[in-house]
Amino acid sequence: MQSLKSVERHKAGIVEGALPTLRHGKVLVKTKPVALNPSDWKSINWLATLGSTIRCDYAGIFEEVGEGVEKAWKKGDRIAGMANGNNPLRPDGGTFTQYIVVKGDVQIKIPDNVDFEEAVTLGIGTATVGQDRVFDYNLPTCGADIQELTKNRLFHAWDYFAEDSSPKVCTDALSTEKIPSGEQPIHGSLFPQGAGRDDVTSFTSMAHTIFAEPLERGPYSMPASQEGFEFANKFISVTEWLLADVKLVYQVE
Repeated sequence: MQSLKSVERHKAGIVEGALPTLRHGKVLVKTKPVALNPSDWKSINWLATLGSTIRCDYAGIFEEVGEGVEKAWKKGDRIAGMANGNNPLRPDGGTFTQYIVVKGDVQIKIPDNVDFEEAVTLGIGTATVGQDRVFDYNLPTCGADIQELTKNRLFHAWDYFAEDSSPKVCTDALSTEKIPSGEQPIHGSLFPQGAGRDDVTSFTSMAHTIFAEPLERGPYSMPASQEGFEFANKFISVTEWLLADVKLVYQVE
């Protein structure tokens, strides 16, 4: 079996290997398309992920179920979602390979009205929200402009970019007042960069928390989160319903 792995800093290469081991809570999938996310190439270029299989999003065909999986799967089901890729603690966890093992209870059963090319965007993309106003984050007034538009009532900001000026843009956009519950405004980020404001609470998280498995990315690490897994289990069921009912549609170009 061939896999695309991080073989040295700034470089990925094809590596021959055996089929991944079907561990507890996992399912075996034959991959079809895979998707490219910023975290994939950033992991190769910037972080110590040597030996790990690249990429997280995929769509494919269900092959086999491991012990401990509660969701009902059968051979031949079309499946999509996110894998624990780019993670040296799970070197066979990525999707840029011919067969993958993924957390069975937090994967999406693809409905008949969705093809593989659409479904492959559903992994990390499911957590992406739409917008009705676009701002130029290169402008020094970007954060203040958002704060003005939201009338100083923006209490939560998620920094998916997490580099360069993005932490400052996010925290500048947050309210200078407390949340009605009495808490400080909250800034979430992919990396622990801090808010830069004493009146803002910062935390770090990644979509990988849905696996209830530890994650390591260079100098950054996260413990396993059972809470993240349980939330994802419920949210994936809602996603499947929205897809089947054509209430959630992805545009593929």
